[in-house]
Amino acid sequence: MRLCEARQQAEHLPPNSFDESHRVDIVGKVVSRRDHAQVTFIKIQSHEEGDDPDATVQLLILKKTAPPALVALLPILHPEFIGRWTGHLGRSKTGEISLQPTAPPELLRSPTDPAYLAKVLELTAQANITPVQAADMMDCALEDIIRLLEMPLESPARRRELVIVSHLMQGLPARGLIRARIQKLGLHDRMLLERAQRAAAGYPVRLLPGGGETVDFGAVDPLLNLPEQSGDRVNYIDSKKRPQIAWMLGQLKDLLASLPPTPPPHLFDIGGGRGDLALVIATSLPQLAMTVVDTNEPSLAAGRARAVQLGLGNIEFVSGSLADPPVQQSILGCARPVMVGLHACGGLSDLILDTAARAGASVLLCTCCFASHPDLLDGCLHQEPWGSADTGDCPPNPEVGAALGTQGPDPAGSPIPFSRAEWARLGQLAEMADHPEEAHRAMGALNALRLARFGRCLARRGPAGRTMAACEILAFPLEYSPRNLVLRVAVR
Repeated sequence: MRLCEARQQAEHLPPNSFDESHRVDIVGKVVSRRDHAQVTFIKIQSHEEGDDPDATVQLLILKKTAPPALVALLPILHPEFIGRWTGHLGRSKTGEISLQPTAPPELLRSPTDPAYLAKVLELTAQANITPVQAADMMDCALEDIIRLLEMPLESPARRRELVIVSHLMQGLPARGLIRARIQKLGLHDRMLLERAQRAAAGYPVRLLPGGGETVDFGAVDPLLNLPEQSGDRVNYIDSKKRPQIAWMLGQLKDLLASLPPTPPPHLFDIGGGRGDLALVIATSLPQLAMTVVDTNEPSLAAGRARAVQLGLGNIEFVSGSLADPPVQQSILGCARPVMVGLHACGGLSDLILDTAARAGASVLLCTCCFASHPDLLDGCLHQEPWGSADTGDCPPNPEVGAALGTQGPDPAGSPIPFSRAEWARLGQLAEMADHPEEAHRAMGALNALRLARFGRCLARRGPAGRTMAACEILAFPLEYSPRNLVLRVAVR
């Protein structure tokens, strides 16, 4: 049952009463908890498909009368735990809508903190949780759980293994610890991925051929920006970086050709560092002004020195975060900004798109590392829900609908909301190297939802008269990178 329906059902009940005539099932995530001697209050937030992600209900667990198996699980029922709860609906003494559980919750997913995972193993050792349940919660194989249970409690090897499990649950690499393990894709992950793909159906990914712009790198070769030219770095520049820059330059020229000639565009390279991309653009398009923004001052200093050496007067390097008010104002105050980013990791891509929508900026953005920098989501000053791309979220522009191969948005449709936690989980799924097909689907869905959100932000909070004329999700040729998708958005 959806939490919003459960709340409506319980509203007619008097305070301090529960409807014991039937039971309800609710999928929810723990958001807060209060413990008293005889009772524990746990607030859960809806985690049900199609439900209001902000809907909450209070769990009332009376320790004397609650099922012993439920009481035994109290040590792990903490914020971020996700479970399926069964019980009677009612209202507490204060009138708050509550659920009185009649059974232990179905264990769907645990928080990723290693200390918390140790508690899960402790309850497994005490037979309060089965090894199969622990494996499902921790997204790892049953044999891994059994092996962890056999390790001494305080052994360094066990602690390291728990850190590995924690990293893999977050979609992060194992960071060189002990060994890698096959990442597990749970049922709830598959359901989330299917829902995201349905929401993103209007934005297919287009794979472009190689070649790109023919660039004589010469004095702006990114190899010259390397402080140390080791074998691996040189090979990366030769086989990946140079082709990616040439490809991005070609896409940028196509984007600029689709924009009105006046006022002239001002380019902002976000996270541009030493200027590997920006120096090539500034040399190839000397008539345009360009600003590189990055938080790494040594890299910016190196970029400035290279620009002076090359005699480039159309490029500046600015130290700061995109979330900083001075940087924001320089973009928002620009007559025709164009924002570019090569390898804008995780939340940085979201912050770039949020800023671009409010500034009415066109965008060429290479997205990557989808699970990183979640803190930058807080810098999205105007929060919009991540909704569907095909049910009312596309801007009402027939050219966009034609570009997407759709008939435009369904006027009767409504966005399919995704919570902040679901958005973060999609980012983790996009980084699951052990499941390349699902990771590619998650990457496409995430970027489609980003474009849908961009369209809503532009229409509601962008400059008057600016519309999204065209938008695409492009893929690098596979030999350049199989892990990056590029968003190209023309705003007129």
